Amino acid sequence: YRWNWRKRARQDSAHEYREIFALVDALNTSHSDLYTSEVEALVDVDDWMRAFALRHMVGDWDAYGYRRGKNMYAYKPERGRWRMLDWDVAFAFGLGDGPQQDVFDVRHFDGTNDAVTQRMYQHPRFRRAYLRAIHDAVYGPFAKEPCAEILNARYAAFSANQLQPGAPGTVLSWIDSRRAYLLDVLKTNDAPFALTSPTGGRSDLGTNNLLTLRGTAPLRIKTLRVMDVAYPVVWSGVTSWQMRIPVPRGTNPVLIAGYDTAGRLVPGATGAVQVISRGPTRQPQDHLVITEVMYHPAEPDTG
Repeated sequence: YRWNWRKRARQDSAHEYREIFALVDALNTSHSDLYTSEVEALVDVDDWMRAFALRHMVGDWDAYGYRRGKNMYAYKPERGRWRMLDWDVAFAFGLGDGPQQDVFDVRHFDGTNDAVTQRMYQHPRFRRAYLRAIHDAVYGPFAKEPCAEILNARYAAFSANQLQPGAPGTVLSWIDSRRAYLLDVLKTNDAPFALTSPTGGRSDLGTNNLLTLRGTAPLRIKTLRVMDVAYPVVWSGVTSWQMRIPVPRGTNPVLIAGYDTAGRLVPGATGAVQVISRGPTRQPQDHLVITEVMYHPAEPDTG
């Protein structure tokens, strides 16, 4: 493993690989119900998916997460989760794969698939993060106008210094074709925002005080908030979600809204339901259990 996972910047022993071993164990968790929590506890999934999406968008197959186990740095802050850093993006914009190449390609050159990244791409919650990264790019820096502005400016600067660069038209043509393909991918994977359960805009829970909400959400939504609180969401599909929220006794208006990566409300991504509960209002402090007290923790300011 020291050959495949070479440590670059290290403050400890070159033989200390506990953090990497924990990461490998999490990504290979066999229990499907624990896979999401085990991975997200250690991995900044949004960051990883954006690094992987960049390579696929520009067609550079020479990297981990695509077709080679290289040209990526895995970085773990001392008090943070693992991140993925792109390095040596060389086979891009026509020098690598073509504009119609599958964005979920994880085939090695021997014909086998990278099981770890393939599993991440197929997992609804992580696949959604990957497609959201593509969405944010094709409607942002990968759009025709920003690309043309940057490339034309570089071309003009090189030409002014007698460097005789190639005209940017070939690269822009490749980007335009790739963007059209990516828009088709997004279209076939997307769905409108909808609150599918409870139906009719009303729910009577009887003596229960837990409400289950279900619905669909477009790819650009990163966070779902109920009454401006981001509750945990289970993604049963790329666009299908459900969550359970507590409601107090009485008649309660419940409002739900979807927000994008930048924290902006997505137009049309709102819903409402009136919920009736006749059960007691449960207080969090009544269900708190202290199982351990660390009277002398190894790390300061913990307990």
